[in-house]
Amino acid sequence: MNTAAFFDLDGTLLKSNIVEYYLYLASQGLSGVQRWGLTLQLWLKAPYYIMLDRWDRDRFNRTFYRNYRSMEFANCQKWSQTQFVNKIRPALFPTALECITKHQAAGRQIIFVTGSLDFIVAPITEFIGADAMLTASLQIDQGKFTGEMLSPPVAGEEKARMMQSLALARGIDLTASYAYADSFADLPMLQAVGHPVAVNPDARLQKIAQKSGWAIADWKLDPINISSQEAKLQC
Repeated sequence: MNTAAFFDLDGTLLKSNIVEYYLYLASQGLSGVQRWGLTLQLWLKAPYYIMLDRWDRDRFNRTFYRNYRSMEFANCQKWSQTQFVNKIRPALFPTALECITKHQAAGRQIIFVTGSLDFIVAPITEFIGADAMLTASLQIDQGKFTGEMLSPPVAGEEKARMMQSLALARGIDLTASYAYADSFADLPMLQAVGHPVAVNPDARLQKIAQKSGWAIADWKLDPINISSQEAKLQC
């Protein structure tokens, strides 16, 4: 049977988010004062971004990614390698890595499904040895980002659609596959498989997971920490 384990990244596989990724990349080459100014600018916009994300994840992604306008793709791609070593690798949850290893040993494909950008996810994919990544991409004009997305944001129903399309192309049985995510916005992704797992779920997802009898996992940056429910996952 051809099966897979689909993983959301931010908040599920690691402790980070698209704002932190951008702040790191946009800070490269800036002076201390300039970095402080950039951080302050994002901090002032934080309430708006938080409200937008809770209201409409698609619109939040489109809006936030416009911050990349005029940034050079080659530089971002180069800095993303350093970002992985310095920021992302230490932020990976140990239990998540153990779970991925068990899925790989069971012969399942490891597939990342995330609203994060492709060049940021690529080093994570290579490090873990994932089989595919379903990610967001930005338009590039004359070597610079335009700030606009190439395709619909990878969120909500789009995540489920992309999973189903990949499953059809690769002959993956979704009813026998697993999915891991942390946000209510990822509900369609979890509903697309036979074995959904709510990881560090927000309040709305927690309520749905409990009502539906789904497994709920608590993944942190502490040494291997497996909850009693997670121990039953056979992941």
